[in-house]
Amino acid sequence: MSTVQYLQRLCSEWLVAHAISVIGLLMGAVAVLVIGLIWLKGVAARRVMAQRRLGARGERRALQMLKRAGYEILGEQATASYQVLVDQRAFPIHLRADFLVKKAGQTFVAEAKSGGPSAQITTRATRRQLLEYQHAFAVHGLLLIDVAAETIAEVHFQSLPTSKELLRSLRR
Repeated sequence: MSTVQYLQRLCSEWLVAHAISVIGLLMGAVAVLVIGLIWLKGVAARRVMAQRRLGARGERRALQMLKRAGYEILGEQATASYQVLVDQRAFPIHLRADFLVKKAGQTFVAEAKSGGPSAQITTRATRRQLLEYQHAFAVHGLLLIDVAAETIAEVHFQSLPTSKELLRSLRR
C-alpha cells in the first residue's frame, strides 16, 4: 500500500468516525430540544391552569361579597353581543361578564379582579373592558370588585360631549 493510499484510507476512516459522532451529537441536541419544548409547554399549561384556579376562586369569593352586600345574582358568566360596522361590514362581538346583579331596582354588570393593578379603574385594560360592558349590556351601572381588598366599587362613566358640543368648544 502506497503512502497516498494509506492517507486516503486514514482520512476516510476518520471522516466516517467523526460523521457518526457529529450525527450522534445532532440527534442528542434535537432530543434535548424536544424534551425542553415539552417541558416548557407543560410549565405554560400548569401556569394557565393555576391562573384559572385563581380566577375561579376569586369569582367564588366575589359572588359571596356581592351577596353579603345585598345584590341579587341574576346570572354568572352573563353574555351579551353587539356588532361593529367597518366599511359597511358587520363584525359580531361577543362578551362574557362575571356577573349580572340587581340591587334597589338597578341592574349592574359586576367584574371581579383578583387584586393588583387589574382591579384599578386607572388600568387601561380594565377601564376599556368596563366601557365595553356598559355599551353591550343594558345596565344602570358597573361594579368593579377587588377580591384581594374585598371592595366593591360602583363605576359610572360620564357621557361624552356630542360632536356639536365639541365643535362649539373649539370655536371659543
